[in-house]
Amino acid sequence: MKISIVDIETSGLEPSIHKILEVGIALLDLDNGSIKTTYDSVVGWPPCPYLAEAWVFKNSTITYDEVLEAPKWEDQKDAIAKALNLGDLVTAYNKKFDITFLAAHGISIPGTIQAPCPMLRATPLLKLTPKSAYYAAQPNTWKWPSVTECTNFLFPDEDFVEAHRGADDARAEARIVNELYNRKLMGNKNDE
Repeated sequence: MKISIVDIETSGLEPSIHKILEVGIALLDLDNGSIKTTYDSVVGWPPCPYLAEAWVFKNSTITYDEVLEAPKWEDQKDAIAKALNLGDLVTAYNKKFDITFLAAHGISIPGTIQAPCPMLRATPLLKLTPKSAYYAAQPNTWKWPSVTECTNFLFPDEDFVEAHRGADDARAEARIVNELYNRKLMGNKNDE
């Protein structure tokens, strides 16, 4: 079985107004653990006031000029959909965020081919204390782990830092999915 893992970088958190600025897709073969990049591109948009202030420009190597010069979203949608369809299933780390953004931008992924969210599957394994005192006081309430926290937990001999680049992060997330699958924590049932 093969799973497409998608990672997007965006101009903000609201799918109805913010833009997808980069898409990376990795294809994980669960039979042998191999991972290959099937899509990797910055997404172009015309200039707009909030775009230049996007968090991703301050926290990754993506630049505003790259976004202005990259192939436009409408020209990339078909290739993105094709890369997603290379897997039997599709997921993302913090799946709800990525899948919702893709749908808002015209790429719908049916629930029948969505694999579980690796972030939610990893949460009870890592058992990270929430930052909020309210949530920390609630029984069995854990903080959702970042990709960095999850990778460093699952692969303690590595010192991983998330790149906040689509394909780099998608490959790291594919490793997480593979390890969770090997630990019997990541089936193919979409129950999130």
